[in-house]
Amino acid sequence: MLRDLAKERRGKRIGWSDIQAAFRAKAPDAATLDTVFGQWLDGTERPDLTLERVENAENGRWRFVIRQHTVTPFILPITVDVRRGDEVETRELLIREGETIVEMDPPEKGAPWSVEVEPDAHVLRRLMPEEITPCLGATLSDEKIAVALPGANGDEKGMEAYRAIARSFGDREGLVVFEGGEIDLDVLTSRSLLVLGTDEKNPLITKLSENPLGDGDLILGDRIRYRDASGAMRDLPEDADLLVTVPSPYAPGRFVTLYIPGSDLGVRRARLIFRYRWDSQVVFEKGRATLKILRATGRNRCLVSVGGKSE
Repeated sequence: MLRDLAKERRGKRIGWSDIQAAFRAKAPDAATLDTVFGQWLDGTERPDLTLERVENAENGRWRFVIRQHTVTPFILPITVDVRRGDEVETRELLIREGETIVEMDPPEKGAPWSVEVEPDAHVLRRLMPEEITPCLGATLSDEKIAVALPGANGDEKGMEAYRAIARSFGDREGLVVFEGGEIDLDVLTSRSLLVLGTDEKNPLITKLSENPLGDGDLILGDRIRYRDASGAMRDLPEDADLLVTVPSPYAPGRFVTLYIPGSDLGVRRARLIFRYRWDSQVVFEKGRATLKILRATGRNRCLVSVGGKSE
């Protein structure tokens, strides 16, 4: 479907409304699809379920109730495991009401020992902070952010580019902006950080350079070294720009995003970093992204896109 849409709109801008319309045109039930889009993409609520009243029904069968606590019930495909001793019966359910009653045949070995909703957490699981992929989007999604700007140091045009980024947050609650100087420890340990500027102009980068970052994926100092798609450490070219996000070394579950321009062009284009909010690491050369890496959690080390091609 997406390939057809890209072919149809080749050379034209595609927005979310175009993608939604394409899915809607192919959906067997457009109204249900609109509900799903509204709940998962436009809404602010998330599923909230409880399992209630595992009991013997009047007809001799067993039953239990799955209750949704959101204002508008979600349309959810879930699994339920009914465990009786060493035996497990798995049921796949599609729930869409505030209260769903599930009945089952009487157990041969007595009452169910346990009933568990979503045991494998395919739909209903809150990600631990350590499982979230490091990227600019993760930093921006934190309720508390500190934006660290370098000192002006005579480069007023460059500072204006960085100040424009800070102003783009508006009067967001929980935002702290520092311009030059040290950031106190309370801020470092309570917020995700967006750090803008080069080593000699931003004292926080000097502090971050004391130890390797992101399990050794990034080393700051006289030379900036990063881990490429193959796992090898490479020196950042002198005139290249780097956008990179790593887990915060000061606040577990939070992130540090650094934008380190190696050229005047990189400073002027600083505002464009928001186009790359879902990449863990981007290297720019002459204004063009030549390396993009999305670092995954767990055993999958990274997913890589180089020059627009996936590897």
